[in-house]
Amino acid sequence: MSSDVSGVTSSYGSVATSTGSSTIGVPGGVLDKNAFLQLLVAQMQYQDPLQPMDSTAFVAQLAQFTTLEQVMNLASAVAQMQTEEAGMYATSLLGKEVQIANGSGATTSGTVTGIQWQNGSPYLQVNGELVDPANVVAVQLPQSQEA
Repeated sequence: MSSDVSGVTSSYGSVATSTGSSTIGVPGGVLDKNAFLQLLVAQMQYQDPLQPMDSTAFVAQLAQFTTLEQVMNLASAVAQMQTEEAGMYATSLLGKEVQIANGSGATTSGTVTGIQWQNGSPYLQVNGELVDPANVVAVQLPQSQEA
């Protein structure tokens, strides 16, 4: 079934069906679940009453919406787990001697004396400076704790 929704506009952009395929312009280029739902509502609103949307197509679109929502929830949960894992890794380095690579390839070493969070990411305090844990290339116990 083909619906002409070329006059539909919203805060997400306009829908064009001149070639039979729909495109939508969105700020940032990403459709979220609200945009998907608005598109589905617009499609229902502007359908031809003499040739309504096929029920199987409607059910398929609802299934796609549900899948989209579940994938977005999963992505959010994974991002939260990554943040928590980064915090646990940084915490595990407290009191340890670390070697840190700088941008030029040289390394410096020092003891992790604290952790500070900036923009949702942990940073290690080493030698009075904040260091990204991704730059740690080696970890060892401080010499006073080695057996």
